[in-house]
Amino acid sequence: MQKLSMILLLALILCFMVSCSKTSTIRVAAIQMNCKVGELDTNLANAEKFIRQAFELNAELVILPEFFTAPAVGFPFNLKIVEAVCPLNGKPMQLLKRLSQEYNGVVGGSFLAFHGEDIYNSFVLVFPDGTYFVHNKDFPTFSENCYYTGGTDDGVFETPIGNIGVALCWEYIRTGTVKRLLDRVDIVIGGSCWPALANPKVEPESASLSMLKKTPTQFARLVGVPVIHSNHVGEVRYYSGEDPAKYDVQFYGGETQIVDGYGKIIKRLSYQDGEAIIFSDLILGKVDASTDPIPDRFWIPVLNEESKKHFKESLTGSYRKYYEETALPHYFKKENK
Repeated sequence: MQKLSMILLLALILCFMVSCSKTSTIRVAAIQMNCKVGELDTNLANAEKFIRQAFELNAELVILPEFFTAPAVGFPFNLKIVEAVCPLNGKPMQLLKRLSQEYNGVVGGSFLAFHGEDIYNSFVLVFPDGTYFVHNKDFPTFSENCYYTGGTDDGVFETPIGNIGVALCWEYIRTGTVKRLLDRVDIVIGGSCWPALANPKVEPESASLSMLKKTPTQFARLVGVPVIHSNHVGEVRYYSGEDPAKYDVQFYGGETQIVDGYGKIIKRLSYQDGEAIIFSDLILGKVDASTDPIPDRFWIPVLNEESKKHFKESLTGSYRKYYEETALPHYFKKENK
């Protein structure tokens, strides 16, 4: 009888410890950056500056935007973007590992990384002991198909601080992402390289920016856990020729957000805030409330037919052909010099 009581006591203690870990509080930071096309070292130096600031202000978990090494959205058929591709264990990974160890904190972000036989949009989450987790974004979005291929993992990291789900950019607006994370994670982290399309100073409520604003809160209500979403911000110029008067411009609208499991925005950065960091103390775990029903369709928001058609065609059309025939061979040639 005494042995049975001891077993029951140990079981209660274990349940209590699990319960505490599910409701543990962690100080998180989300970084909003203005990255330059193809300028790997400049962007890494900028990322290091912000990561250091976040850790020095006592952040325990720091999240960078998607493609923090160089934006890859809105510039198709552009070898300058391929120049920023790194091996998975290359410069971006080494930066994250070094700073994670130095500050005894956890840090993550995505970059174009070569591993296996392909280039992926890889979100890497690094812990102080050198352990890291990788999620490869499932489907490239539009012209992103020029630069990488899609991954197949579920994006769930079983880590010492809890089960962490990862979503990148338009993964946040797909019902399949909700289904793979629902009831499996304590928090969702990730970022975007989501353009505002129109200049937010001129057209503050463009359709793209309006959808971006709503996405983190909508996703949080569907999964019932906190969401950390980091994005690019500002005007990005790429000079398409030797004439400096000729360039392409892309605008990124910010909307870096930290959202609780009820879908309430705790902290937010707009386009007007520019480059900055937001912080919050978050309780990990699913909230005690009903989640929103998952829409019975591929996309969470209602997209117009033109967008859906373009997305589907871009997975196999000229963008994909460029990846296979130009971008990937160019990467191999660069690495073998």
